[in-house]
Amino acid sequence: MKKYVISISAALLALSTSAVTYMRVKTVDGNVVKYDVEQVLEVDFEEDPSVIDPEEEPSLAVYMAYNEFVADGGLLQLRGKGFEGESLEVDFQMKDGSVKTVKGSDITLLNKNLMSVKVPEGTGESFPIVIRNVATGDEAKSSFLFRDT
Repeated sequence: MKKYVISISAALLALSTSAVTYMRVKTVDGNVVKYDVEQVLEVDFEEDPSVIDPEEEPSLAVYMAYNEFVADGGLLQLRGKGFEGESLEVDFQMKDGSVKTVKGSDITLLNKNLMSVKVPEGTGESFPIVIRNVATGDEAKSSFLFRDT
């Protein structure tokens, strides 16, 4: 079981001349816990299973679309991680339910975190976007829905 340790030596130093006798710490799950500063040297938190360990973080990810309602034939800008190489593919769901894969010259890498993708004609609504790096076998699915209605 992993534990996260928050050192509060700097906080104690900053608080040593004040009348504050407690500190509040916001946990990974958003809860606020109150600790007595006089008694706490370090605070241990058990690992939240929903948090990704930085060592296990995926090498390819898609976080957001800047213009999710772009028209068919327009350029969709995606922000993510690991946009590298010439073997990237982006899957769009079509109105008829089929999947159209965009690749090659229809994808422009602006940097390793930003790409532009030409939206195919006949693209549907309210579906996640899937990005794949054929060379590495990595695949990422957006947590947002493209053209979410």
